[in-house]
Amino acid sequence: SIISGGLTRYYYVQVPPRYNPFILHPLMFDYHGATEIATDQCNNTQYFNYTAGQNYLVVYLQGINRTWEGPKYAVSGVNDLQFTADLLAHIRAAYCVDSNRVYASGKSNGGGFVDTLACSEYGDEFAAFAMASPALYTDLNLTDCGNKRRAILDCHGFIDTVVPYEGRNCSSPKLPNSAKAACVKGGSEPNIDA
Repeated sequence: SIISGGLTRYYYVQVPPRYNPFILHPLMFDYHGATEIATDQCNNTQYFNYTAGQNYLVVYLQGINRTWEGPKYAVSGVNDLQFTADLLAHIRAAYCVDSNRVYASGKSNGGGFVDTLACSEYGDEFAAFAMASPALYTDLNLTDCGNKRRAILDCHGFIDTVVPYEGRNCSSPKLPNSAKAACVKGGSEPNIDA
């Protein structure tokens, strides 16, 4: 655990089986969905089951009350962006991290937080971002990311009833519109297959 924003924050680190403290290792920060815990996310993503994943340091972060900042149901006043920055500094001090290969991934509420992280002042610390069924509660006007160029993979299914692809009237934008806006603002040609 570490102290961040005056709170004790928890995380779990998956160290590669053949970790060498003298060799740079890629690093993945992985964020669970709402109501889940860090070990649920570990079992969900199963990075340890992939050959490439066995070379990564993977950090499974724990949200306060099992949520990440952004939605109304998250704990007010908790700064998960600062927690991420503080933990990243802590992990870099404790392990041999390849700073050019630091990534973030997340599912549902954790995926939405990864989107928030990508557009934040801390986004430059990460090489790329991946989101599975992200709950995009922040940046509903699709303007917060400005002209920041980010490598983002957003995976979503049409039969998702928790975070519908077509959005909800009050809580999240339609995903095709969100993805197209992100491409245009990031300087890419939008090529959205929806």
